[in-house]
Amino acid sequence: MNKELQIQTASRPQRSEPFKGPRTASREEKSKGFGLKAQLRKTSILSSRYSKSSIVFISRHSLVFIKAPTSSCKWAESGARGDGSFASIAAFTPSAMKSLLVVTCLVAVCCAHQTPISIPDVIPQADSYICTSVPVGDVTQYITGFEANVADGNAHHILLFGCGSPGSDEEVWNCGEMNMAADGMEQGPTCASKPSIIYAWAKDAPPLELPKDVAFAVGGDTDVQYLVLQVHYMHSKEKADKSGVTLSHTSVPQPKLAQTMLLVTGGTLPAKSTETFETACVIEEDVKLHPFAFRTHTHRHGTDVGGWVVQENEKGDDSWLLIGRRDPQLPQMFAPVANTSLTIQQGDMLSARCVMKNDEDRDIEMGPTGDDEMCNFYVMYWADEGRVLNDNTCFSPGAPYYRWSSEAALNHIPK
Repeated sequence: MNKELQIQTASRPQRSEPFKGPRTASREEKSKGFGLKAQLRKTSILSSRYSKSSIVFISRHSLVFIKAPTSSCKWAESGARGDGSFASIAAFTPSAMKSLLVVTCLVAVCCAHQTPISIPDVIPQADSYICTSVPVGDVTQYITGFEANVADGNAHHILLFGCGSPGSDEEVWNCGEMNMAADGMEQGPTCASKPSIIYAWAKDAPPLELPKDVAFAVGGDTDVQYLVLQVHYMHSKEKADKSGVTLSHTSVPQPKLAQTMLLVTGGTLPAKSTETFETACVIEEDVKLHPFAFRTHTHRHGTDVGGWVVQENEKGDDSWLLIGRRDPQLPQMFAPVANTSLTIQQGDMLSARCVMKNDEDRDIEMGPTGDDEMCNFYVMYWADEGRVLNDNTCFSPGAPYYRWSSEAALNHIPK
């Protein structure tokens, strides 16, 4: 049963109906083709098996990670054959392995594991969106860090989604919203159920390590049964690509559960003009959220992106508490929230704004391709008692259809 959305686009004069998930402006697009070479096995990213002298954590894409019982927490890596056997094993010595219990403790508690997820040998063409999925497994895992793996500048941006079920049963599929399927590749959404954004990367952003005790819970009895990796390729390439993300994770429960919220707009950027794109949503759930990182994303026309928590006093005056503000032409990393005491509670309003400058002779729509624009503001937060929001998307139609000052009746708007 789908959870009822509890976030509404802000509209004080007359509250609007909730938006049912993220949207972008409707637009016709040309069919985009791409070649594909892929041979993969569907395997849980964190299944484990015990042999006589080793504990082996099996990942997709023919990688096997073997944890030796040492305090240095170093990993050995070896290839896996297609039949599930191992080409080589870095075995534990009998003297080192005192008991299975000790080794299990060392593996599960002492060290954060690292697992790569990547696109399998896709030959990309311009503006193609490719997805691949990984089942997480029956044991809850806690993701504590992310590092993008991008070669030759192939990927324009990377998104990692958590899903109840993936948008396709295929190993890889075309997950662009408006791109036609090509070369026999199935087309579908990123997620078929329970979608959530976990991580995003673009513009040479550095690795991200979450704060102490904070993690994204996946697998087990959580809503996230699959991780779906989406890569947007801006340009065509002749060489196969394997872009992806390496996850740091542990099976040890973490006390502060994290989520990522996306504030996004539609709209049109007129030719030869500067325009602002704004969105704002009221938090209606009984939660207490602690934002700790933010990320901005536009294409080449963005000049400034910021996000705020807006609180209204009894007189109707708004106070604006900055989450973060950044030039989107800089590396699009998750930057730390400077105000570490900032919280978001029921009745607060989350807002975001993108400033864009268009020197071209054409109007530019908000949309998925490199010729379009995007106005995205991401907020990573952790929640008291693990009570994260049921829905983590805040959408507005954007300029010229939505303004803070009119549709949301906001005042004391920052410059």
